[in-house]
Amino acid sequence: MNSLKILLILMFSCTAFFFGCKTDEIDNTLTKADISGSVKLYDEGTNPLPKDGMIISVEGSNPLISSVSDTNGDFVLNDVPFGTYIISFQKTGYGTFKNTGLKHRNTGSITKIIPDPALGQRSTTTITVLTSSYTNSNVKFTITTYPAAKPEAPRYYRVFFSPFSNVSFNNYIKYTGVTVCTTEPAEFSLGIKDIIGLGFNSGDTFYATVYGDSYWSNDYDNPATGKREFPNLNSTTTASVSFIVP
Repeated sequence: MNSLKILLILMFSCTAFFFGCKTDEIDNTLTKADISGSVKLYDEGTNPLPKDGMIISVEGSNPLISSVSDTNGDFVLNDVPFGTYIISFQKTGYGTFKNTGLKHRNTGSITKIIPDPALGQRSTTTITVLTSSYTNSNVKFTITTYPAAKPEAPRYYRVFFSPFSNVSFNNYIKYTGVTVCTTEPAEFSLGIKDIIGLGFNSGDTFYATVYGDSYWSNDYDNPATGKREFPNLNSTTTASVSFIVP
C-alpha cells in the first residue's frame, strides 16, 4: 500500500471519528426537557393497588406542568425548563409526597426520577391507649390501636419524642421509624442507652406520643422547615406520656 493510500485512509478515519463525536455532543441551545418516572401504589399496609391516577406536578411552575400516572404507574412531565424543583405526588386517599431538590439538567436526554416512589394510603389507625412504665432498666410503652392489630391485619405506628409536654408530629426532637404491631396491646421498649442516644440525660424528663402511620409513610424532608414531614399519619391519638431518665 503506497503512502497516498495510507494518508487517505487516515484522513477518512479521523473525519469519521470527528463527526461521530459531534453527534454525541449535548445541544447547549436546549432550555428544557422532559422529566419521567414511575410510581408504585399501596394501601396503608403492603398490598399493591392500581398504579394509575396519581397526579404528578412541578411545584411552582406557571402554567402548572403536571401529568397523571397510567396503568403501569408511568408518567412524563413535558418540556420542563432546566432547574431544581420540588415534584409533588397527589391522589385521593394518599398523603401528598414531595421529591424535594430534584436537579433537572441538560444532559442530552430526559431526567429520570430514581428510585420509583413507593407510596401508601393514609393511615386509618388511631391510638386509643398509651402508657409507660420502667421495668428491668427499660422504659416500656404499651400501645393500643383501633382497629385492633391482628396477625392477618397488622397496624403501623411511629413514636415521637421531645423534652416538652406538647410533643407532636410537628414538635419533636426525635422519632422512630414505622413499627408494625400484630397483637394488642403493642409494646415498645427503650433501654437507657437508647434514651441517651435520643439526646436525653440522666434526670431529664422526656415526653413521648404515638401516631398511627402507613407502612409506606410518604415521608420526606421539608427544606423550608428542616423537619421531616409525615403525610400519612393519623392525627387521632391520646395524651403523651412522660418519664424521668434514671
